This record gives sequence, C-alpha cells and structure tokens, in this order.
Amino acid sequence: MAVLTVVMLGCGANIPFPDLLRLTQDPRLPPAPLPSYEIGDIYVYSDGHVETVAATRGALVTWRDAGGQRFERPRDFVLAELPASTSTSGRRSPTAEGEAGLWPLRVGNRSRPSPAAANRTGETGDGDFWRCAVTRTRTGRFLAGDLDTYRIRCRDGTANPEVRTERIWYHAPAIDHPVLRIDKRGTEQTRRELVAVLPGYASLSERSRAAARQTLQTALEGLPSGQSKQWRDERSGLSVRVTPLTTFRAGNGSYCRGFRKLVDSRSQAREYRGIACRDADGIWRPPGI
Repeated sequence: MAVLTVVMLGCGANIPFPDLLRLTQDPRLPPAPLPSYEIGDIYVYSDGHVETVAATRGALVTWRDAGGQRFERPRDFVLAELPASTSTSGRRSPTAEGEAGLWPLRVGNRSRPSPAAANRTGETGDGDFWRCAVTRTRTGRFLAGDLDTYRIRCRDGTANPEVRTERIWYHAPAIDHPVLRIDKRGTEQTRRELVAVLPGYASLSERSRAAARQTLQTALEGLPSGQSKQWRDERSGLSVRVTPLTTFRAGNGSYCRGFRKLVDSRSQAREYRGIACRDADGIWRPPGI
C-alpha cells in the first residue's frame, strides 16, 4: 500500500497527531438538526480525552470518561461548552432544547439570548452575553477525515480585544458531531480536534461485537485505500462496511490509516470516521486508546 510520511505534532497527553487541517470550498448543505448519539459510541480527542456515550435522555446525553466518571451535557454542544463570560457578572440561560436561533443549522442563523441571561444586578447589558452565529460552510481535511462542515462562531461581549474570548466549532453533519473546536482569547489560541469516533455496537451480543470490531482490523491491515470490507450480523441485520481512506507514517515510525465506517441497522445508518495506528502488537487503534 502507498505510504505518505507525515510530520507529527505533539498534542495533549503527549500523543502525536498529524497537522492535516486544510479548508477549501464552501459546500451547499441541508439544514443540520441537533446531534443524536448512540449508547456505547466512543469519541477520541487530540487533547487526550476519550468519552463514551453512557445514556441518552431527550435533549441530554450522559458521557463516561476514561476514568469512569459520568457527566451530563445537552446535545447542543454550543450550549454545553461555552465558558463563563469574561465579564464577572455575565451569565447564560441554558435550555434543554438548544441555543435559540441556531438549530437546525443554516448559514446566517444567530442565537437569541434570553432576557433571563441577565447579570447579578438584574441588568441585561450587552457585555454579558455570548453572541453565536452560523457563519459559513466549509469542506475541510480534519483528523477525522475529509468532511463538509458548518462553521459556528461565538463571541463574548467584552469590549477589550486583549481579553475578548471567541470559540469556533466546525460541525460535520455526516458524523453528527463537531470535528474541531478553536478557542481564542486575545492573541492566544488553542485547538481540540476529534481524532476518531467508533461505534459501540450496544445492540449486538458480545460475540457479534467482537466480530464487528474485527472488520476494522482486517480492513486496515490488508486492504488498499479505497477498497472496503463488509460484515453482517444475520440475527439483527446490522451491517458494517469499513473503508481505509489514507495511509501514512507517524513521526515515531508507526503506520496510521484514516478510515470510514458505515454501520447500517434496520432503523438507521450512521457514519464513523477517524485515524487508527498500528501498535507493537499489530492492533489498529486510535491514538490515545
């Protein structure tokens, strides 16, 4: 198989990741609804965090981290992840339904802060609100793959540019999750990027889950990029198709591959993307797992 040598960058938890980000044209995308999640699905990030969907309840999702701790967040990641305003009196007004005005995502949609998002004095000064907008669509090359995304930008109301905070997401409707978050505060900037998302196969038996997961191992170990390996569970009708997309060498010499996994059940089809690297035991796994 053809191999591309990629310089790897150090990122959270001393895990190396390739610097692949490249943004190109603005695609036309249909409106994107609030994300939905499957119990057992695993999300791996460039800062070393690994989060598993433990439960879903309406607009809320319960996650479990690598240490077993559970926490709850709204499906609306904009609502869930905005930090406190840089103004000491600033508050937000969370709602389970999502940030008003943004969803379903369309270019030009803007948040409409509730009057309840007032500061402690009861005033509603402009400096106490985050303002969010869906600014454009972008096709990008991310760690999780080449994906069409919505760009969402949120800014706090701080007038001083040296401490003004801005947060930008690139949300990929194909995998129903943001693939990149950029935080800016003054001249400082940090990134948190999705490395991979893996299905949990919660509806399958343990034996069938092992067979489904082996499909990824077989495809990444032996198939050229662009060819697919398929597996089907006869009892449930669920099918898995894995396609390696890219091949490269990490800075430490490990072989890594980008992949796409399509999981199709009788009720729905979901797409999963990411990078997996071959460890010393010959197992392909996303960096950080």
